[in-house]
Amino acid sequence: MRTTAILAAAVGVAFVCASGMARATDGLPASSYKCYSAKAIPGTPQFPRGVSIPLIDQFHDTSFTRFLALYQLCTPVSKNGEEIPDPHLHLMCYKVSDPTLRGRFLVDVTDQFGTESLIVANERTFCLPALKNPQTCDPETDTCPSVPDLEREENSYSCYDARPPRDTSPLIDPSDPIVVELADQFETKTTDVYRTHSLCNPQGAEESLDPVRHLKCYDIRDHVDAAEPQTPFGGAEASVEDELSQDLIDGSWQIRVGRPTQLCETATKEVR
Repeated sequence: MRTTAILAAAVGVAFVCASGMARATDGLPASSYKCYSAKAIPGTPQFPRGVSIPLIDQFHDTSFTRFLALYQLCTPVSKNGEEIPDPHLHLMCYKVSDPTLRGRFLVDVTDQFGTESLIVANERTFCLPALKNPQTCDPETDTCPSVPDLEREENSYSCYDARPPRDTSPLIDPSDPIVVELADQFETKTTDVYRTHSLCNPQGAEESLDPVRHLKCYDIRDHVDAAEPQTPFGGAEASVEDELSQDLIDGSWQIRVGRPTQLCETATKEVR
């Protein structure tokens, strides 16, 4: 699926479910993603200026969104030993802006950590299913999916700032974080999950692959234990392919992956 398909979703056409694909709460398997900052490597194709795409989701009927830059690479991650549904499935997230969007939404969001009431406003990022280092996959020894294959497994997401209302307590107190073990393709770390960061709506509203499946993202940091010090992540380079890279540069982004920033969990949402 290419940018033309995103455009079609904006008028309620695209994101057709694969035959037999379950939907709603018994649909796609729960996933966790660990997100890292990402920038294009100097001397390789950079994200072009002036890219605007009309998008819709469950908050807005129409939105002509400006895509500004590469922002994050989110890797499939095992949390406390949980199975990773598909190790090939990543998310490439872009910094976006739409000054025409107005309004705030009060929602209840539920994931494995619990249920939290949140005020949601300001679209900040847009995330697409992506492949990391697709050129290294050997079809003789591994299953080598394409980008369209991944788009039949996972939604694209519009992500918004999210915070609890002033008169309610947050699900996680930053001074008392939830400590988890996260293992992905880059590192294994004991990690503090300390604050809600954003809520990600499935792109395309009711025409999305699974309109019930959302992502709730949390700020994270390496857990500090003087008895068991952890080495900070030193960064990495990666090749990432998604539908935008296919459309804009006819290939893959060459990126520098930086510090880990967020943990995103499969979630459901109810609007009050």
